[in-house]
Amino acid sequence: MTTPSGHTEAIAASRVIGTSVYN
Repeated sequence: MTTPSGHTEAIAASRVIGTSVYN
């Protein structure tokens, strides 16, 4: 989670998960 790539993936996954939860 310290690497930029991991951070980007975390954001993408968070958006997907957040969207699924809100929907």
